[in-house]
Amino acid sequence: MTEHVHEQLACYRDLTPGERRQVDAHLDVCAECRATLAAFDRQDAALTAICDIRPRRALHFDRFPIPRAGLARLGEVTLAGLGALIWLFGLQVQALAQGGGTLAPAALEPGLTLPPTRLSPPSPWLPALPWLAGSLFVVGALFIFTRKGLLPTLLGAALATLLLVSFIMPFSLLPNPVGLYYRVVGGYSYDPRLPFKNGFLIAGDPAATLRPYLDRLIGERGLSPLDPNSPLERYEILRVGLHPTQNNVALVTTRFIYADGSSRVYPVPLLRPLINFGGFWQSAWTEDGLQRLRSEHLAFPGQPFATEASPIRLGAVRQAQLHPDANRLDEANPAHWLWESVRVERLTVAPDGSAFLVAIETDAVRRQLWLVPFNGAAPVAVGAPGDIREYGFSPDGRYIVYTRVDPDALAADPASPFAITVVTRDSVPSVSSYVEVEHFLPNNLATGLASPQLPGLTADGVWFFSDGRLWRAPYAGGDSKLIADLSGVALPGFAPRPAPGGERVAFVCDNALCLLDLSTEAVTRIDGLQPAEMAWSVSGDRLAVIDRDPNNLRSVWLHVFAADGTEQLIVAVAPRDVTDPPQWTPDGRAIFVQTYPQDGRRIIAVDVVGGQVVDLSQEHWDAYFALMPDGRSLLLNNGRGDYWIVDVIFR
Repeated sequence: MTEHVHEQLACYRDLTPGERRQVDAHLDVCAECRATLAAFDRQDAALTAICDIRPRRALHFDRFPIPRAGLARLGEVTLAGLGALIWLFGLQVQALAQGGGTLAPAALEPGLTLPPTRLSPPSPWLPALPWLAGSLFVVGALFIFTRKGLLPTLLGAALATLLLVSFIMPFSLLPNPVGLYYRVVGGYSYDPRLPFKNGFLIAGDPAATLRPYLDRLIGERGLSPLDPNSPLERYEILRVGLHPTQNNVALVTTRFIYADGSSRVYPVPLLRPLINFGGFWQSAWTEDGLQRLRSEHLAFPGQPFATEASPIRLGAVRQAQLHPDANRLDEANPAHWLWESVRVERLTVAPDGSAFLVAIETDAVRRQLWLVPFNGAAPVAVGAPGDIREYGFSPDGRYIVYTRVDPDALAADPASPFAITVVTRDSVPSVSSYVEVEHFLPNNLATGLASPQLPGLTADGVWFFSDGRLWRAPYAGGDSKLIADLSGVALPGFAPRPAPGGERVAFVCDNALCLLDLSTEAVTRIDGLQPAEMAWSVSGDRLAVIDRDPNNLRSVWLHVFAADGTEQLIVAVAPRDVTDPPQWTPDGRAIFVQTYPQDGRRIIAVDVVGGQVVDLSQEHWDAYFALMPDGRSLLLNNGRGDYWIVDVIFR
């Protein structure tokens, strides 16, 4: 019996000619093998006909131009490229941590100066976050379309959905983990020039809200964020986000570019959104940081703006050459830009002109006092933050004195909660970053006082009232000396003002002015005025007194008295509202007064000899000021960053 050739029949078409002749010879004599070959032929015909069957309508990846295997490889290559990108960013972040390099924006245009202030994002990864998110979105989509397993597809879908609702509008209006994260840690921001934004945190468009106000400033001069000498030519919005610690405040970081080619960067705040659900979906901001610059600048009766013919006027304005950190102090509280911040700061220059003091409000009833050197060194924190009121220097500049609310004194007697604190300046460190508080350890000279005003400061010590008695304490600490017992005189909550030589003391007594002659202990009472602020001339022969109604029912007057109480001059310096203490020039020729009529900030100069009052303020200045010790220039600031120096010109 001949052996069957079933194995050769299975690959009959692939046999060589010699093998096929042998199989054909066997088929001639074997009916069983002929039947098997016929079955194989029918099977081949059936398989060949399969491609002609019309498939159901469904999505098949093999109908795309790129085959499934190609897509899978593309996904792997993209994932590998993303890994390399993250690795490169990791190296750059490590270099930043070690002080090498910066994640800087695109190169500045020719002629532009580097900005003296820059709002740093909370992480150097933040500018790259949209690009990394977009890459991950692509990888997630490739996982969905290329992987056969269910788990990779679900992971890819979850990743793609997460990134979609985190960065792509309007999907990012939905609650998402990225929005929740930034709501907790703060500091969320985005580049308005890119299409990536988390609308769950910022639903509105702060940049669009601010642009009309920025457009109105084109061509204008002023102080920060304007320039006093060169008009604003254009602006560029760099970043929009939330304040690092105040999640209800939007910051529009803007580069202001001036006609002379210089530029500076300011984080312009927007506050009080009408739509705000727990810090999410914020929009319709009702206040912006430029609103003070839009107020109309009008002269008050009897206080004309200075001209070339005025006895006192201002000259050239220049930016103070300070450490960059000094120009960023105001960023601690964006409300410094707004109307309610009218009296947040008070500039006080050291007697030797080496530095000045400024108090920055970080939160309600919480202020930090800073010493800012003029030599370019970093600002130094003085003591701990708290409810700090007024501050100044000892006449030799060795000590810093300030008043504050003492929690223990407040608990003991709410009517007398204030303390006098002294800090020494013997070893001011010169460094390029913020200095720790322990470099300036405070010393409380007195507490439980009724007056928040700065105490009297002379070369002999610190003068203050306590229990109806006049005391003087040495700056270095120790026992206070009783100067005079005034318990029989009604003493309101005002501090004494001793003359520089210490022979006379001016003080408020029952809504009148009193002058105490220490050599005779005689008290001269001057009625007919309501003293609020007082300052002796440098020589001590004259006293300037601010007379104002605490109810703001009449004008504010400046009186000048001789040492014996003889009145020499009386002029109106404001229609109403509060003022800061008068500031004398060293030669006694002029008095400068910071006034705040209708919540504005005015610089008033009084020519003592001629009795003429001039307003040195200029449009868009809105400035605090301090007279420099030489009396020839003013230090300016308006609570929006940067400090300026302007010359005083006498005719």
